[in-house]
Amino acid sequence: MKHFALISLLAFLASCSSVSLPMSGVSSDGVKWSGVITTKEFNVAGGDTICRGKPPMGLAKTQSAEFVCDDGRSGTLTGTRDGFSGGGTGTFSLSDGIEGKFVY
Repeated sequence: MKHFALISLLAFLASCSSVSLPMSGVSSDGVKWSGVITTKEFNVAGGDTICRGKPPMGLAKTQSAEFVCDDGRSGTLTGTRDGFSGGGTGTFSLSDGIEGKFVY
């Protein structure tokens, strides 16, 4: 029975690797951002800028991650999950002082 439970858990976790959630938001300078977050990475674009990062993999409801942008900026985002639905809300800040909010 233990082997069946372990195999079931591994199959479930493997299926989660293909989950992707849309994310969108707006920054304090009025730029609209949109993209996708998966269990392996997130990509978000705003204006002519694309930012990429790796989402945290912990179980905490609120987590933070760092990202880099193709225009030389970097930043940090903090997201809070809405229960186990997979979605949530968050904030981000860029290295030039611009801040924003997003939903996923």
